[in-house]
Amino acid sequence: MKTAPSASVKLFNLLTLMLSMYLSEIAKHYLRKWCRISSDASIRSIVDWSYYKQRLSSAIQKIITIPAAMQKVIYYF
Repeated sequence: MKTAPSASVKLFNLLTLMLSMYLSEIAKHYLRKWCRISSDASIRSIVDWSYYKQRLSSAIQKIITIPAAMQKVIYYF
């Protein structure tokens, strides 16, 4: 037999949901204000993804490729 969650658990879940929705609206407001855009744009449309893709490939190269080359590891890709 399954017991129902207590009132405090329900209230906590409700407050968490309401807070996340409220914070989302605040984030959208400041995103529009700081970027000086009037549309309802998301952070994904503003981020320069090619820059971060380049940074990720550079980090992978520093962590994996360069040490492997120094150890003379042969790649079979």
